[in-house]
Amino acid sequence: MLVALAQDGDKATVRASRHPCPIVDSASSDDPSAIRTRGACKTAEGKVARRRLRQRLTLRLAARLGWRATGLELDPAAVRAAREDGLHVIQGSYRKLEEHRGRWDYIICSHVLEHVHHPLDLLELISSALTPSGIAIISCPNSRSYVRKRFGSSWRGLEAPRHLGIPSLEVLVDTITASGFSVTQIPPVGSTTIKQSREIPQSRRRIRVQAGQSVQQLEEATHPPPAHSHPDLTQLDCRKSPTGTAH
Repeated sequence: MLVALAQDGDKATVRASRHPCPIVDSASSDDPSAIRTRGACKTAEGKVARRRLRQRLTLRLAARLGWRATGLELDPAAVRAAREDGLHVIQGSYRKLEEHRGRWDYIICSHVLEHVHHPLDLLELISSALTPSGIAIISCPNSRSYVRKRFGSSWRGLEAPRHLGIPSLEVLVDTITASGFSVTQIPPVGSTTIKQSREIPQSRRRIRVQAGQSVQQLEEATHPPPAHSHPDLTQLDCRKSPTGTAH
């Protein structure tokens, strides 16, 4: 789900917040088959349900803080559940953003980019849907993640076939900057995908590790990442700017 926010009235709470609400895990796609493949992993349905609950909580919190909040979701069942909670959610793919040019002050695109067939189109539509001073909060897995380096094909961030493409932090920043945004990386908050990556194999003792990689090395992946390592998740504050200079 994409979450779009616009200032509503003169409520001080709106202007006092650097980021309008917590970054949430979201999933959307321009391909309905992506919804059906969510049952491929044993715990996928439960995780999707928790994600959608967080999305609804985000919309509700944003409204309480004085934002005019709208969600954009492909799955009809998720849309019905949100509407039953009294939330404003539009059913459709991200291409619905074409109907909202220049309308939104903030757009939260959290864990959506890796699910779509044409991510550059999505980024372009997000840019067009924002006001001239609008901000996009974009997050997704980082293909150069230090966790991926440790766990290889067991990295939770891969999530095939639901994840269609995963950009590196550097490529994503360069792409968004070239679109006229000033981009700032948001420091990671909370857990990484380490726990889920360790759970993918049925038993850590049965992991078929690559040559030269021992179980002890995999255990070390639970420790904090070394300095200057590539983050597990990419989280970006993207502000429309005449210069588009990255920080």
